[in-house]
Parts: sequence; C-alpha cells; structure tokens
Amino acid sequence: MEKENEGSIKEPEKTADNNSLQENKKAAAESAGHTDKSGNAVNQPPSPPKDSPVWDFSARIFPWVLALLAFLYFHKEVRSLATSIEERVRLGAPLKVKDIEIGAIKIELGTASASLQGTRPDDGTREKERSDYYDDARRIMLVHTIARSRDQNGSYDIRIFVIPHNRIEDPPSKMVSLAGVSRVEYYFGGAWGNLVFPSQDRASNFAVAVSAYGPFLATAHVVFNDGHIATLHRYIDFEMGNYAPVTAAKADTSKSE
Repeated sequence: MEKENEGSIKEPEKTADNNSLQENKKAAAESAGHTDKSGNAVNQPPSPPKDSPVWDFSARIFPWVLALLAFLYFHKEVRSLATSIEERVRLGAPLKVKDIEIGAIKIELGTASASLQGTRPDDGTREKERSDYYDDARRIMLVHTIARSRDQNGSYDIRIFVIPHNRIEDPPSKMVSLAGVSRVEYYFGGAWGNLVFPSQDRASNFAVAVSAYGPFLATAHVVFNDGHIATLHRYIDFEMGNYAPVTAAKADTSKSE
C-alpha cells in the first residue's frame, strides 16, 4: 500500500512536468514562428553551429563575394579612379588618403650655392624693366602646357595660350581680363613653314595646339581692341615632359622636326 501511495503521489507530478515542458516548447515555437495552423510545433532543420566548418567557410567567403560583385558593378568607376590617382602621382601633385600621404614634388634651392653668392639689392633698374614689361603687355602673359602624344613617337602635344595676370591683393578696379584683346598671332619659326597662326577664340584664351619633338621659341603678337600690339615670348621647354599626362586628341598643326 505504501508503494502504491508513493506511486500515486509521484505520477501527477510527472504529468505536470510533462505538460509544463510541452507548453514551454509550444510557446517557444510560437515565438519563433515554427507552428502550423493548429498551433502545433513544427520541427525545423537545425541550423549549423557557428563553430562548424560550413559556418566558418561562409563567414570567410562572403566578404570576398560581396567585394567581387561590387567591383564588377563599379569596375568602370574604379578604373577611372585608379587612372586619376596615377596621373596625379605622375604629375607630382600631392595625394592623401587618410593617414597615407604622397607629397608633391618639391624643387628646392641648395644652400651655399655658388649661383647665389653675390646677391645684392636692386637699384630700381630691374624693377622698372619688369614693370615696363607688364605695362606694355597690359598684364597679358603667354603660357603653355605639354602632354605626351598618344602616337607614341616621342613627340609632345603643346597648347599655347594667353592669360591675364591678376594678384590676390589687387582691387577690382585693377583687375585685367581678355575682354580687351581682339586676337593673338603666333609664330614658331621655320619648322612650321614660317607661318603665322592667328587665334580669335577668346573663350579658349586664344589658344593654339601644336606638336613637336623638341623645344622651341614661341612668339606672339597680342592685338588689343584699341590697336595696341604687345609682343610676348615663351620658350616652349620639355623639362617637365616626364611628368606630362597623355593627351586624348592630336594637335592641330604640323610637327617640328
């Protein structure tokens, strides 16, 4: 009788534990959404543990797959960015990305150089000569840019044009522009058949494009609206040729031999 009583006492407790366990499983299934229409728990395939080989492989390969897809989608933009960075480095321009910086090419005068010995103050002659040059040219200066030709024949494409010389400290009343210039006539010598090349395109700074294998002297007559003519000179050098970018278009005039 004692055994039966003991059994009758323990049995309800076991049933209560089973019911509680079933209710907990059902509540967990409902919270996870793993129940059928009747509310019964549905067995789901177990997910791989985070320390399993499958999970480890997926975690390692996913960033590379994402990076590959991004590269394939933005490959043109990436190539353009890489080309721009390459050109900036080739031209000597500074480049900084976060804590990494590639400085610009610097040209410094050596100390105690023989060429600097005997420095003396100007007596006013050189300043007057410089000022007269500015005044006669009405502060219109002759400049140029160079680029390695895409023909890969050792030549350079050159753009020669004029710009107004303005300083930051100049008041607006003293600022100059190309509005007073009617045309610019360029002359480059016998290599171009002793021809004069006029330009009336103010929007392009009266530019002309030439192609040459070696340096030369360019002269320009700047003709102003009031008839004044200023003669400017520019030695077209290739000293920065190694840092020149490659042009996309050919020059307009014939090449120098």
